[in-house]
Amino acid sequence: KQWYQRRVRVSNNRLSEITESTLVRFLDLTELYLDNNKIQTVNEDAFLLNRHLRLLNLSSNLLSKLPPNVFTSNDALSQLDLRNNSGLQDLPYSVVGDHLSLQGL
Repeated sequence: KQWYQRRVRVSNNRLSEITESTLVRFLDLTELYLDNNKIQTVNEDAFLLNRHLRLLNLSSNLLSKLPPNVFTSNDALSQLDLRNNSGLQDLPYSVVGDHLSLQGL
């Protein structure tokens, strides 16, 4: 069953990993707030089916890296917040592409 939510806030929980199955029911998602969790791992296919995603907040987690092609299918993504992930030192160009307006690393 698909849920037609446009904005989902899963902030302040204890999520540690994001996979494709985490978001598979939210195909029309445009805004996703995953801030203030304990996310260490984002799988490469985590956002594969979320083609309408415009805003993604991953701030204040435990990220140290992101897969190189994690946002390949997210052409609508324009805001990516990665602030306060102290282990995240640099991002390959393939992660951010030239279509993102970053709000901090």
